[in-house]
Amino acid sequence: MTGWVTADEVAHPFDLAITCKIVEPDGSERVVQRSNTSLMVHRLPEIIAFLSLFTTLEAGDVIATGTPGGVGLGRKPPEFLRPGQLLVSAIEGLGELRNPIAAEAD
Repeated sequence: MTGWVTADEVAHPFDLAITCKIVEPDGSERVVQRSNTSLMVHRLPEIIAFLSLFTTLEAGDVIATGTPGGVGLGRKPPEFLRPGQLLVSAIEGLGELRNPIAAEAD
């Protein structure tokens, strides 16, 4: 994950691009999901309030809110992540999460 971003650094938190791309071992990449925070079912203040009912959120905590449309199972034909690929999830102005895909351990 990338560095810290404070609330005052994000002018329009309800209008940020969300993308998810797959980077292949050869370096080629393609965007497989594209959305916007304006399309989220629940806004972040609501999510934070709900989570705060049963847990203490601290600086640096990450809240995963789900996925935009375009998941691999819904594609024709279905598409699944493969070892060697890199999954990069990003929110405009906030940063990105980079997850290398590895084979399941025996």
